[in-house]
Amino acid sequence: MQQQQQQQQQAQSTEIGNELQRTKRLQLELRSLVKSGEYDIDLGGDTGDALDIWNIKLYKKNLPQDSGLAADLDELIKRNGQDHIHLQVNFPAQYPTEPPFFRVVSPRFKWHTGHVSVGGSVCLEVLVNTHTAAGYKSRYVMESLLWMVIINLVSDNPAAGVGPGRIDFDAMFGPQPRTGYSEDDARKHFNRIIGQHGWINWSADGRKPCSFAPNCYRKNPQHWAEFSHEGQEAPVERDDAPPYQAPSPPVSTLSPHAQPFVPARSPSSSATPVDGADPARSPLRQ
Repeated sequence: MQQQQQQQQQAQSTEIGNELQRTKRLQLELRSLVKSGEYDIDLGGDTGDALDIWNIKLYKKNLPQDSGLAADLDELIKRNGQDHIHLQVNFPAQYPTEPPFFRVVSPRFKWHTGHVSVGGSVCLEVLVNTHTAAGYKSRYVMESLLWMVIINLVSDNPAAGVGPGRIDFDAMFGPQPRTGYSEDDARKHFNRIIGQHGWINWSADGRKPCSFAPNCYRKNPQHWAEFSHEGQEAPVERDDAPPYQAPSPPVSTLSPHAQPFVPARSPSSSATPVDGADPARSPLRQ
């Protein structure tokens, strides 16, 4: 009994220490972005102020000026009175080990443009914990990740059938442009797309993501032990549930010195990431 109590106390102490480190990291990241003066950031979601939910307004000044998306923002002001792209960033409980989740709230984008899914999620390998050279790394700073998201919003990828980001003014692919995307739809389509690409978004404890999260209907404790469910509470575990050991994430065979591709900075943009555009070369200053 005494040994069990000591283990529980140690686990609680570790959890508190991890939460303090997470909070410190988020504060440093936020301070760096605010200090840059480039972005309009509000904290919190429907539940009020929260450090783990950032609402970022991207104005025309934050985009390459020669992009179609920058021109669309001028048109959006005329048609709908909205002068920005509302981008939301959600930080998981295991951040920075697990990547932040980026999604467009409004306006709605045309399908297959700007790396924005049908549900509004921003789908890039650098935002997925794939344990590969092109995937997310915990040392990547938010300012550089945000710049990479902006660059990909206005860039195309013909090989993947993705065009430069454009606003769906004609509502050809859904409601009117100012009708926002829901977070549930964003996460659902994010999981679908990373599955199509064969990316595995490993959780910090080595579990694969469930493709049905955050609306998984399964009650089997073994399923919940094997798969992570971001944004969804686990069902009550049965006392007679068989023990299950989650698999370990794969070890990349790529060179440890390999770095993900980072698009070149557009000279027309005024944004300046920490120590350059490469997130792998931008360590936080503690």
